[in-house]
Amino acid sequence: MVSLILRQSLAVVLALSSGTLAKDWESPKYKWLYKFPFPISLPRRSGSRDSLTGKKIRYYEIEIKEFTHQVYPNLGPAKLLVGYDGISPGPTLLTERGEEAVIRFTNHAKMASFIHLHGSYSRTPWDGWAEDTTAVGEYKDNNYPDSQSLRTLWYHDHVIDHTAENACFGQAGVYVLHESAEDGLGLPARYGIYYITLILSAKQYNKDGTLYSPASKDTSLYGDVSTSTGSHGRTSSSGCTSTASASSTPPSPAISFSISRISS
Repeated sequence: MVSLILRQSLAVVLALSSGTLAKDWESPKYKWLYKFPFPISLPRRSGSRDSLTGKKIRYYEIEIKEFTHQVYPNLGPAKLLVGYDGISPGPTLLTERGEEAVIRFTNHAKMASFIHLHGSYSRTPWDGWAEDTTAVGEYKDNNYPDSQSLRTLWYHDHVIDHTAENACFGQAGVYVLHESAEDGLGLPARYGIYYITLILSAKQYNKDGTLYSPASKDTSLYGDVSTSTGSHGRTSSSGCTSTASASSTPPSPAISFSISRISS
């Protein structure tokens, strides 16, 4: 195993040090500045109550399905993407501490899936065991107690042998757990206007604009095109945002960033 990793690492160094061969490892240059508000999508939602306790339940329904996305304006679209409700990042789930949440994930994609709420205190049947899959055409209701303090989590596919591949191709989203103590900060809290989440990642694209798959990689794939909340390259937002939370979705290198105002 050690010798295999060393050979792979040496291959990467040699490829990147060769002027001709390096092009095979590079995505097409992305030189467009994203100048629109961050794409934000909330899921379909209907309230419900526990028939035994009468307590409120936050109920969501999300479909896992394929979609395409035009990443490079001058190339073909990225195909074979799979996302929650057919978008990536998936719908942001807004939840409240102490209120149970039930999320129905229906699988309309072409392969099995299962969802893991990363960093959550979850009961065993809904923790995302990698072999407890939801087959194509089936659904599963995930139950989350939301008993932790306020935090920003992310949910993603967790199927055995395909976790990195599925997350890279779109199966990831944000889960915001709010509690009343946060209101005491006095910050504007209207989601999508004064409060947004940033989902940071790094991807690699083929020469035709399609997404390069990490499925054949024995080690991590570190992309050379940064993405932020569904947009690519350098990113700006025209909205006035006073608070933000961020998370990084693998496979991705360490990311450092700053927020600044860009003159029009």
